[in-house]
Amino acid sequence: MCQGLVGCPACLVEGTHLVREVSVWDVHSGAVLARPIISAAGSILLSEGQKLTEQQIKKLRKLNIKTVYVRTEVTEQAAHAKEAALPEWTFPAGERTASAQTIEQKKVAQAVTEFLDSPRVKGLIAISYMEETFRRYARQMFQTIVSRPFLLEQLTTLYRTDLFLFNHSLNVAVTSGIVGLALKYDYDQLLELTIGAMLFDIGMSQLPEHLVKSTDTLTDWQRAELASHPILGYQILISQQEVPKAAALCALQHHERFDGTGYPYRLKKAQIHPYAQIVAISDVYNALISPRHYRNAYSHQEAIEFLYAAGNKYFDLSLIKTFLKHICVYPESCKVLLSNGKIGVVAAKNIDTPHRPVVKVIREADGTPIDPPYEIDLKKHVDVVIVQVL
Repeated sequence: MCQGLVGCPACLVEGTHLVREVSVWDVHSGAVLARPIISAAGSILLSEGQKLTEQQIKKLRKLNIKTVYVRTEVTEQAAHAKEAALPEWTFPAGERTASAQTIEQKKVAQAVTEFLDSPRVKGLIAISYMEETFRRYARQMFQTIVSRPFLLEQLTTLYRTDLFLFNHSLNVAVTSGIVGLALKYDYDQLLELTIGAMLFDIGMSQLPEHLVKSTDTLTDWQRAELASHPILGYQILISQQEVPKAAALCALQHHERFDGTGYPYRLKKAQIHPYAQIVAISDVYNALISPRHYRNAYSHQEAIEFLYAAGNKYFDLSLIKTFLKHICVYPESCKVLLSNGKIGVVAAKNIDTPHRPVVKVIREADGTPIDPPYEIDLKKHVDVVIVQVL
């Protein structure tokens, strides 16, 4: 059991407090909550900073809530521990178990490493000063995930179920993490969000393969079966101590919608956990710009237009704006086709409107090279949009 020692992997220093995850069977009355306690449906049962009573503890046990985060005072020296540099990425470091030694799991762990080093990920962050911080955090978080037996096992299950699903989950985890960093989440919150974002679709692994990979129009019965995957995924994740409750809620609530039209519980607005709201936007965006078994990929511009149209309907508009401001849709130097038929190269980002960058036009609509090339700022020329990345 954790003894509240600084440096314990189950503890986190926040300000002048030490945060510990404690079993509800070990927690005592008078303990101060360091995190709110959220029900499976997403509602707040007890708020952060609240002192627990014996009656509340008994209720938590009846509700089958396994652990709570509590805080205790620590010394000034310990309070500065959170400023220490994160460990360097030395994959495959960390604990190695028998299950992590399987060939398939090694392949999955290596795929995660290669994904982080891919050009797509390196060019995803629209705000330059965030790049180094996010790369450092992302490597440490992904290393932590693949070093935990249950989490690696679930990632391997996704890989085995469907490669599309596996790659999609990695993309959602990265874009969700960028949004979390933009919202100034601390490392502990970013790790919870990343775990939830990486495993939010694990419930799909419980469905028949023909349904997951179907290219046909689904029947009403098949759609109903497919819609069961959030609850299936939540049941898998919530049963494990390695998965924070907030991360498990990403599986349960990623199909809930801001206006209450989602599923499985028709939650709305603040009833949906913030992590699940971020994952929902990342899920839809990455799904739209990627090919699926039943359709080709949509253009980035079409995906952006869909998100804006869904503002305060399916998703919180302010969160959509944060997402689109910090996710680099068109990295510098990528070649693009414009709606007027001309071809250009992205020359510079527009911070406020990253989906409308400055483009250096290099070829006319009829194919004639332009010499010298000229720049067009799509933020100012609203009648022209990017229709395809070449």
